[in-house]
Amino acid sequence: MYRIRRFVRKLFTPVTILLIPHDSNRTVNIRLPSIGIAVSVLLWLAGSVYVVSAAIDTFEYHRMKSKLGIILPSLPN
Repeated sequence: MYRIRRFVRKLFTPVTILLIPHDSNRTVNIRLPSIGIAVSVLLWLAGSVYVVSAAIDTFEYHRMKSKLGIILPSLPN
């Protein structure tokens, strides 16, 4: 039980991200839990995979549509 509690405590340990803008004297401190950063990275990866797969499907669709347009003339409605 102690190991699980220690692991959960490490997951929620805050990590400080310090942003120092070059044109301002004020710094910005952002404190996020470690698990929040890991979840953000996983969601970013999942979104990137989805966007790339949608782009590939769209490209293949337009390529196939142009090939079939040459072979099959458009049908009347």
